[in-house]
Amino acid sequence: MTSARRGAEFDVVVIGFGAAGAAAAIVAHDAGARVAVIERGDVGGGHTRESGGSLRKIDDAVAATAYFETLAGAGELLPLYRSFAEEANGCLAWLAGLGAQLVEVHGEWIAGYPRALRRLYPGAPLPAGIGPRVRVAPASGQTAAEALWTVLESAVRSRDITVRYRTPARQLLVDPDSGRVDGVRVANRAGRTSVLRARHGVVLACGGWAGDPGLLQDYIGTTLPMLSSVSSNVGDGIRMGESVGAAFRHMSALAVVLGYRLEDGQHALQHVMRAPGFVYVDRTGERFVDETGIDFHLLPLAFMQFDHARATYPHLPAYVVFDDVTRRAGPIVNLALRATQRCGWSEDNSSEVRSGLISSAPTVPGLAAALGLPARRLAETVEAYNAAVRSGNDPFGRSAEHMAPIGTPPYYGIRLEPALVNTQGGPVRDEHGRVLRPAGEPVPGLFSAGELGSMWATLYPGAGNLTEALITGRIAGRSATAGVPVAAADATKGAP
Repeated sequence: MTSARRGAEFDVVVIGFGAAGAAAAIVAHDAGARVAVIERGDVGGGHTRESGGSLRKIDDAVAATAYFETLAGAGELLPLYRSFAEEANGCLAWLAGLGAQLVEVHGEWIAGYPRALRRLYPGAPLPAGIGPRVRVAPASGQTAAEALWTVLESAVRSRDITVRYRTPARQLLVDPDSGRVDGVRVANRAGRTSVLRARHGVVLACGGWAGDPGLLQDYIGTTLPMLSSVSSNVGDGIRMGESVGAAFRHMSALAVVLGYRLEDGQHALQHVMRAPGFVYVDRTGERFVDETGIDFHLLPLAFMQFDHARATYPHLPAYVVFDDVTRRAGPIVNLALRATQRCGWSEDNSSEVRSGLISSAPTVPGLAAALGLPARRLAETVEAYNAAVRSGNDPFGRSAEHMAPIGTPPYYGIRLEPALVNTQGGPVRDEHGRVLRPAGEPVPGLFSAGELGSMWATLYPGAGNLTEALITGRIAGRSATAGVPVAAADATKGAP
C-alpha cells in the first residue's frame, strides 16, 4: 500500500454517490471540510433512485431498539440499533431542512400481494416503537425514490463539493508511518490513475456487490437477478476493506423481493398481484406457501429453502398461476419503481400476454404445458385451492379474506423468483461509522455508510436500508470531520 503524498488534496473523500455518500458529503462539508465525492457510474443515485423510497419514523427509540434486539440479537449490533432508533427522526428533520416535503404512509403501502405487513413476524413481540413509513412527496412523473434523490443531489450541488463521475476507486492509500488511510487511487474514463488525498478520512459509501456474479456465487451459492438496473455496485468496498484488514459481517444476507427475470437474464421487475385469485407453485406444480400472509420482504425466503437431502432448491423456479379475473384486476408489477416505469407495463397485462412474457392457455392443463409443468398435478393443485376457497379452510393457512377462486379462463402463468434489492454484507463498522478490524480496533481514517456492512441481516424490518444509508452517512460525515477546524458556516446552505 502506498501513501497519498501527492495528488489533489481534500479533507474527506467519499466513495459512492448514493444516499449514504450524499449524506456524508453534505454533513462533512457543513462541518467545514473540503469534500470530494467519486462515483463509478455515469450518474449519481445508485440504488437510492431505484428503491421504493421508504424511510422509517421511530415513535419510541427505547422500544424500537428493544424490538430490533429481539429480532436479531444483541452483541456488537446493539449500539447500531440504538443509533438507528435515536437518529431516525433527526434524519427526517434534516431532510426537511434540505427542502424535502415528507409524507407519512399509513396502512399497507403496496396495493396488492405480497403484502407489506405492519407486523412482519407474527410470532415475535409486537413492533413497539416502530413508526410509519415516510416518503418524500414526488413531483409529477417522479417516484418517491427519485424525489428523495432530487433533494439530496440538489443539496450537494448547492455546496462547494467536488463530484467526479466515471471515477472508480482502485486502491485505498495508507500512510506508512501512522497506518492511517489518507487517500484513494482512482481511475478516469481513459483508465489512467491519479490520487485524491484525504487529510481526515475516507468514507466507503459505494454500495454492495449485487452486480458481481462471482461474489454472489461465493457468498450465497447462486446468482439472482437485480431489481435495479444499477451496475456500479460491484464489490469495490469489499476489496478495499480486505486490503486494509477490515473485519466483515452479514456476507450471506440479502434484501430480496419476488420478481420476473427479464430477457437479459440479469434484471427483474417486482411482482405484485392486484387481486387474490392466484397461487404460487413450484416446478412440481404444487403449492408450498401461504401466498398472502407473509411480508413481501420475507416471502422470498420460502422460495429459497434448500433441500439438503436432494441438494437442490425445490421451489426454484416457481410460477404464479392466475385466471382472467385477476389478469384484468391490474398490472402484476410494482409501478412505483423506476425500473418498471422505464420498461413499461400494460394496465391489464394484455401486452405482456401478447408478447409471451406471460403464458396463457384456455385450460389449466394447457397452461401447465406452456409453463413446462406436470399437467395433472397443476390441475389438481388449482382444484384443491378452489375447494379451499369454497370451504374457507386452506391447508397452508391462507386467510379466507385473501382468497378468491381461479376459475375464469383463460389461465395465465409467469416464472417467479427472488430478485435482489441489495446485498447487506461488508466491512464491520461501529456506531461512529468507523471501519473495524477483527480484533475490534478501528482502521484509522476509514469510515463506511449504507448497505456496505449493513446492520440488517436476514430479519429485515422494512424501510431499513434507505434509512440506514442516510443515518450512517450523516454519522460518517460527522466522524470523518471530527478533527477538521470549524469554518464559518454559510447559513444559506443549511446545517447537519
